[in-house]
Amino acid sequence: FPDENFDMQFIQDGDVALMNSGPSTNNSQFIITFNALTPLNRNYVVIGTVLKGMRVIKQIEEEAGSKTGAPMQPVRIINCGLYRGLQDGPPFFANPDLLDRYGETRVSEADFLALKPEEQEKLVEASKAVVSSTKATK
Repeated sequence: FPDENFDMQFIQDGDVALMNSGPSTNNSQFIITFNALTPLNRNYVVIGTVLKGMRVIKQIEEEAGSKTGAPMQPVRIINCGLYRGLQDGPPFFANPDLLDRYGETRVSEADFLALKPEEQEKLVEASKAVVSSTKATK
C-alpha cells in the first residue's frame, strides 16, 4: 500500500508524527516534538498535535528525556483519548497562536462547544488555512 503523505509539517512543540525506516516500510513508532523540527519535514508523517496534556509531556521530558531523543528510562502510555469529531474541538490546531505553550489549549472543548456553529467552522477553517499555506511553501 502507498506511503502516507507529508501534508502537515513540524511547526511547533507537541507535533505527533509516525516514525519509519524508509519508503515502503510501516511500523507503529511515533514521536512527540518538544520544538519545531523543520528538518524532519518530508521525512516523517505528522499525524496531529497534542491538544491537551503538553504540561505532562514536558514533565516526562524533564524526568526521562535525553539530548539524543531516546528516553533515559521507559515511558509508557497507558491511557489515551479518542478524537470523536467536532464535539471534541477542531481536528487540529496548525496555528501556534491557538495553543498555550505552557499548558493546555487556549480553546477548551467546553469553550469550543459554546461557540455558535459558524464560529466553530471559522476556527476549523482558520486551522486548515495555515496547513494549506505551509503546503504552498514546499
